[in-house]
Amino acid sequence: MPKPLRVLVIEDNPDDALLMERALKSEAQVVFVDSGMEGVRKAKEERFDCVVLDYRLGDLTGTEVMARLREVHQTLPVIVASGMGSHFIVARSLALGAREFVSKDEPDFAQKLRQAVHKVVSSEPTPQVEATPKSSGDVSARAQEIKKMISAILEESDLVNTVGIVGTDGALIHGHVRDNSGAEDVTAVLAGTVQMMLSTVASHLGYGTPRSIVASYEKGSIAMAPLPGNLALYFTSNAPPNKVEALRAEIEAAASELAITIGGKRAKRAS
Repeated sequence: MPKPLRVLVIEDNPDDALLMERALKSEAQVVFVDSGMEGVRKAKEERFDCVVLDYRLGDLTGTEVMARLREVHQTLPVIVASGMGSHFIVARSLALGAREFVSKDEPDFAQKLRQAVHKVVSSEPTPQVEATPKSSGDVSARAQEIKKMISAILEESDLVNTVGIVGTDGALIHGHVRDNSGAEDVTAVLAGTVQMMLSTVASHLGYGTPRSIVASYEKGSIAMAPLPGNLALYFTSNAPPNKVEALRAEIEAAASELAITIGGKRAKRAS
């Protein structure tokens, strides 16, 4: 008699966990945990056919959980489920080794989750590749990883036109523009200056570290988010006012992932 399908679900939202249980209970034996660390521990101790992973948990990001799961089982299939519709999150999840991505915002989420589970457990296992350099001293490798991440944002996002990382003096660390307008250097200087001014004011007022800053204009928007080492990530966008919150979600997600590569830790999680 074949062993029943076993699925590990790592999800810290009780409502989403209940939805996943209803979607999968007739298909598999489902084990739930509500933190990334507990999920990694479970994967070490028990046999699972696949993992369904919430991208943003209270203790770890999906990136960190996937990296630790790879240490446990190189070919354990991971399906990322997220209510954050950022194109960057989709691209980043798949680049890090997730086999499927399912959006919780889809009206047929339950059906797509069942389909994803059947797809990954019936397909041939594929070895996972190391996405983030192991050595924190390997500056060149980290720089290449940052460039790849920035390119992924531009390729996958419909909102973002320009991406850059700047210091408080406006110096461009890494950047890429979708077009050939030549505005890259000017944008970098302005973004760095604004970041420095607002950070100084926020510190004086005791507001703490900003999650993100988004300014909306008649023909577009500019977004910024802090990174380790007094750096700032900035986006320029043609996003209209009704897309500002989507742009904010994209830059906060991107900053969180870039922070891991740049400084070995996540940017502050949005509450």
